[in-house]
Amino acid sequence: MKNLKFLVMIISLMMLMTVQMQAQNVGIGDTLFTPDASAILDIKSTTGGLLIPRMTTTQRDAISSPAQSLLIFNTTTTCFETFVNGQWKPLWCDPCSIFNITVSTNLDTICEGDSAILSASSANSYLWSTGDTNNFILVSPSATSIYYVSGTNNGCIDEDSIQIYVNTLPSQPSNINGPTVLCNSYSIISTEEFNSDVLVHGTSAPTTVWFAPSYNTPISYNSINGCPPGSIGYSGSWNNYWGNFVRLPELNCNSLDTISLSFDVSHSYFDTHPNDWCRFYMWADNAYKHNVISVKIDNVDHTYDAGVNGKGFKFSEERSCAHVEVLFDISNIVNKSNILFYIEPSCGYNDSKTFYVWFDNISVSSYTVNNNAVYSVTDEGFIYNWSVPTGWIINSGQNTNVINVTANNNSGFVTVTPYNDCGDGPSSNIYVEICPWTIISYFRKY
Repeated sequence: MKNLKFLVMIISLMMLMTVQMQAQNVGIGDTLFTPDASAILDIKSTTGGLLIPRMTTTQRDAISSPAQSLLIFNTTTTCFETFVNGQWKPLWCDPCSIFNITVSTNLDTICEGDSAILSASSANSYLWSTGDTNNFILVSPSATSIYYVSGTNNGCIDEDSIQIYVNTLPSQPSNINGPTVLCNSYSIISTEEFNSDVLVHGTSAPTTVWFAPSYNTPISYNSINGCPPGSIGYSGSWNNYWGNFVRLPELNCNSLDTISLSFDVSHSYFDTHPNDWCRFYMWADNAYKHNVISVKIDNVDHTYDAGVNGKGFKFSEERSCAHVEVLFDISNIVNKSNILFYIEPSCGYNDSKTFYVWFDNISVSSYTVNNNAVYSVTDEGFIYNWSVPTGWIINSGQNTNVINVTANNNSGFVTVTPYNDCGDGPSSNIYVEICPWTIISYFRKY
């Protein structure tokens, strides 16, 4: 059976080619011929060629104990290779297989509006996807883009590409999420009603409201400038400057940092004088204190700084029952259990004109701030720089899209500015009001 199989194989080979053997020479060809005497194997054909083993580098390296001069074609490197002195060495390689065009750039990430230089090398000629034919080009993409280049070298063609990333300026956050009012509760410390029974001169009534004109007696009236009847007033001239004030009772303000003094006032005089004013101060820690944060008239900031004499407002025009709110800072007062608050009307120097001031609906109140809050914006992948009103604390979240804050008594803007490598984007802000004490009014009973 083995002999039969061998015979079939020989017959098949003879059908495919004509083999001429002479002595130690073997000739293989399309027709009978005499092998060249110098060749142990002589192959002749006009219709085919010699095909040696083809394999990848991995397959080549798997050959066990390759013989010296063993010949293969490496399909990985497209090279004819032979084994010489323990190494595989190329005999001939496709020149195009070793031609590699490369692209580089000075900036792989740019900001919108900036430019990058793209450079190609290793070719004799170039064609970019932009249509340029130089070995380098200048590009200014408006968005992240891929650029292609084709290079030719001695008939060989190769391609390469590079991606340029574009960062745009951060967009403005559409809005800031968070509370616009941080206010928890109000409490009235004192409300005062005036009548002739509690109005005394000098310091003989330390625990009650008192009115101390230099020599004038309180003025009673039914109505004035639209104010309701029952208020009290003061009449005086410039030479009665000292000692003309309203003092509230001794107040216990423990655990408080701010106090709001609220009252209605009406002022009337015969001739306008620029130096007529009303100021506010308090007695605490055995000294006069001018710790006024703000003064508002009918909810409008109207602070007048009178220097060491405290802060207040000027009587620049005749008023009709204006509502005044005065905010005191008592955070640094040591003894808060005994504080006196003063309202002092005055008249301009060297002005003998009589003026009249009426006070009503006097009250002192406090408020508690719900001072922990969270503010956020939609995250667009930027860095977010936050700023908050003076005295506020950013507990966490700076440079992120969400912050946790602790507020104090200062109202103001919470502002966020997006940032990336290209710089700052447009800011957004939100105004946060701390305990809107200016809209609170307390009215006395008549």
